[in-house]
Amino acid sequence: MEDLFESIDFFADTTDETVKRLQNEAEKLVKDSKVIRRFLEKQHNKVSSFSELSSLPQKNEQIRIITQQSMNAYALLLYIVESTNIQECYLTTYNMDKNTIQGLRAMVDSGIIQKLTLVISDSVNFRMPDRASELKKIAGNGISLIFCWNHTKIILAKSDKNYYVIEGSGNLSDNARIEQYLIEDCEETYNFHKNWIDEIKTKDYKRISIHE
Repeated sequence: MEDLFESIDFFADTTDETVKRLQNEAEKLVKDSKVIRRFLEKQHNKVSSFSELSSLPQKNEQIRIITQQSMNAYALLLYIVESTNIQECYLTTYNMDKNTIQGLRAMVDSGIIQKLTLVISDSVNFRMPDRASELKKIAGNGISLIFCWNHTKIILAKSDKNYYVIEGSGNLSDNARIEQYLIEDCEETYNFHKNWIDEIKTKDYKRISIHE
């Protein structure tokens, strides 16, 4: 596998030093064999409601979902907190609606979520200034808010025994009827995403603001 990767040119040549550095980091990540894992079992579901899931994934198990009606990815987080409190939670999204913002603040205030980090697109500041203001108001007291040039949609939720990871196309707001999600309970994947999110605070990005 590594020999195959060595023969692939992932990016076109560039003279921009910043772009070149990012390209080198990305190539190293792709070529790192640790990123490639096998899973014990897979489930595939088409759902009209997340409550149709029979259970959360077991250790190193994946559940893949295709939705059949519009819903908020926040519902998947609610599905998790129905069965366990969360020690730490990371949410990355492009968009977030008002109800989700207030719901997250309430869960942190009540102790259902002990520590929360939100990563949201910096474009919210000029696309939806009122929404950005609402987000800034809930920052602090257990909630860290990071605005950056983000388009990922990831939910990380750690409990006493579980490391839930949700990756998908849906935002923490109303979404299209057809969206895809992957849910797993995997400490390795959890730490992979947690680490790059934590590193955002130490990187010299041009568009980033942090509120804690």
